[in-house]
Amino acid sequence: MTNEKRLEKSSIISDAVSETCVGDLIPRFDPQVSSNGLGCYSLKSGANDTLNGLTSLNRLGLNFSDPYVTNGLMDPGYCIKYCSDYLFQYAALRKGTECRCGGINTLQNYTLVSDVICGFNCTFPTLKGNVTYKCGGNESYTIYEAKPRNNVISPNSLTIDQKLDLMLNLSSNKYYQECIEDSQTCGQRVLNGAWDEKSGMTIDRCMDFCISQNNSFKYAGLETGTQCFCASDYNKIRLVSLERCSATCPGNISQICGGS
Repeated sequence: MTNEKRLEKSSIISDAVSETCVGDLIPRFDPQVSSNGLGCYSLKSGANDTLNGLTSLNRLGLNFSDPYVTNGLMDPGYCIKYCSDYLFQYAALRKGTECRCGGINTLQNYTLVSDVICGFNCTFPTLKGNVTYKCGGNESYTIYEAKPRNNVISPNSLTIDQKLDLMLNLSSNKYYQECIEDSQTCGQRVLNGAWDEKSGMTIDRCMDFCISQNNSFKYAGLETGTQCFCASDYNKIRLVSLERCSATCPGNISQICGGS
C-alpha cells in the first residue's frame, strides 16, 4: 500500500523488507466499509459546498490540497483514514480519484441521489483478491462515515488545532527529516530494510527497533500510524508536503506516525 512516511534520523539494517505480494504490488488493506457507503450525494441547488473541510485547515506552513489525490491510488480506505486523521465526520470520493472531507453538518447541503450517478469504482488488490468500492461520479460523491480502520486509534482527545500544532512543531525535533511517499511496488519500499508493525507504535519505539537490528540503520520511518521501516538511505526525490503525514501515533497521541 502506498503510504507517506515521516522520517526520523536514528543513530543506527538488516535483511530487506519481506512482504507478501499480489503480482508486483504490495496489497492494500480492505477499508472495511459497506460497498456503497452512505450513498451517492449531489450538492443541492444554490447550497454552499460543505465538503470543503480540508481547505478550512490551511495555515502558514500547512497547505491542504482540496480535493486530496494520491498518485491514482485513491480508494475509500485512503480517504476515510485521511479525513478521520483530521477529525472530520465524513469522507467523500468523486471521479474515482478525488477525496474530500466534511464536518458534522455536511449532509444538510447535499441530497441523496441514485447510485447510478456515482459510476466510478475503485478497485485494488488485497490478499483475498481484488476489492471494488463505489468512488463517486463526475459531479456527485460517494460518501462514507470517516471512521478509522480497526488497527488505528482515533485521536479523540486532541482538538484539530492541537493536531495541526503538533505537525507544525515537527521541525523542532532534531531527528525529524521530512515527509516522503512510499512505493507500492513489492521489494521497492523507500526504506527497504527491516520493518515492524505494532498497534501501540510511537516514534521512540520505531527508532529503538531500528537501533536493535544487527546492522547500522541511519533512518527510521513511520507509516500509516502503526508501521515502522528502517534503512541506511532513501530516495529524497519522493518528498511530499507535510499534511500527507497525518496519522497520530496510537501509542502516543502527542506524536505523528506518518500517513496513508
